[in-house]
Amino acid sequence: MLTESVYTRSLEYNQLPSYIESVPPHITKDVLQFLNYKHALLIPNESVKQALWTAYWKYAHPCMPVLDQIEMNKSMQGYREKISLLLYQCVMLVGQVFLIAYEGPRYEFNDPQELFAKIRALYDFGWETRPLIILQSLVLMTFFPQKVNEPKGQAYLVGHEVSIAYKVGLHRDPTNFHSKASVRHSRKRLWWSLFIRERTLLLDQGTPWVIDNTDYDVPMIKIDDFCLPDVCHDIGTQNPLVDLNDISRQRKIAIMWIERAKLAVIMGQLSPISVRISERNSSIFERPSLQSGLPHFQGSFNDTAIGLERWKRDISPEINFAQLSSPALWAGDRELYLQCATLKLLYYTLKFQLAVLLVLPRTQTQIVQFPQKRTRQEVNESCNAIMQIIKDLQLYGCSAHVPLYGVSVLRPVIIWAILNGVLGTAIYQNSSFDPLQFDIGRVDSYQYLFMEFLLCDTE
Repeated sequence: MLTESVYTRSLEYNQLPSYIESVPPHITKDVLQFLNYKHALLIPNESVKQALWTAYWKYAHPCMPVLDQIEMNKSMQGYREKISLLLYQCVMLVGQVFLIAYEGPRYEFNDPQELFAKIRALYDFGWETRPLIILQSLVLMTFFPQKVNEPKGQAYLVGHEVSIAYKVGLHRDPTNFHSKASVRHSRKRLWWSLFIRERTLLLDQGTPWVIDNTDYDVPMIKIDDFCLPDVCHDIGTQNPLVDLNDISRQRKIAIMWIERAKLAVIMGQLSPISVRISERNSSIFERPSLQSGLPHFQGSFNDTAIGLERWKRDISPEINFAQLSSPALWAGDRELYLQCATLKLLYYTLKFQLAVLLVLPRTQTQIVQFPQKRTRQEVNESCNAIMQIIKDLQLYGCSAHVPLYGVSVLRPVIIWAILNGVLGTAIYQNSSFDPLQFDIGRVDSYQYLFMEFLLCDTE
């Protein structure tokens, strides 16, 4: 339950903090009463707010720069327009999710599920009507971990994001827009943030892409689009808001984000792979199976494989790809190490996805025969690379952070287990885990599958 010691009750218009917009005029009294009943207008107290605000910019913003850091801080100081309550609550939620992942549970925080319920209430009742702010809020809402089969989960939110983005022309090249350069940069960051979330989340879902690679003409994001500041200070103090050692470090984080966007484009060339697992309480057990919803064509596979190798070859020297496998290289800088590790995880996940598609049953129209032995070896090799990244993340206590940055580390293991018959009748029915309802971030619940993979002859 929400506690008065942590949150300041804001039941009337004039009780909202000065940096947050007043209740919109279209919100009727009965809706406002319901939102108050849902605690949707409860604001964190000053100490909690400061902790979550700082955590958002330190941990969350570098991996998904949907907001303008300088403008948002000016708004908090009263120098710019006030902040939307919906967007503010999203920042608080994402800040808490990342802070807990990095620093562990905090006794003064409430259950993130309750915070997310507040945001859903604001969103569902149309608190915010401005499309770009709704888009920013929806992207941030996807960072709240939910079950992969949640009816109104992350994939549902992504669908809404894409629909709104198309309506406001976010998928169009902003170069010739009659607007300030900062607005064009902001639109590109928002589009590519949405694009990356759509690709990585739907890859885990095994559902078709919502965004087609021919649907947009927004140029690939560049380092200039990040508008990296020399120094950014906290509210009312002279302390740096984001603990970045220097501009070189900021550049590395931004470049890795750009490389992630490039991989997301390549990802769109791959067919989705759905995992079919019977319900645990079903009277008839069906062996878990895999299915690709689109036809397979050798030409597209070759293009994807070439694209992946070109990406690896052309990656910026500032983040030498060969060194990304060395955690010691980033010792003492966990945020930078996580950015590196999850970027490499995404690369090998795409390699794995491509190899799996080559060994799945072909459609009747597919006459090209692929060498099964070679592709089976590629499945095992890419999965082995993923396993090594997972082991390193576990060693450094960072495995719970991964779903916040990219694709699930668990899905490739499940797919590998199904391909190799490990996830069979006895194992599945007698096990304590459910692949469709795993606790996001908990790698230990899949230790059995990890051990099976490590013991398997993958040569």
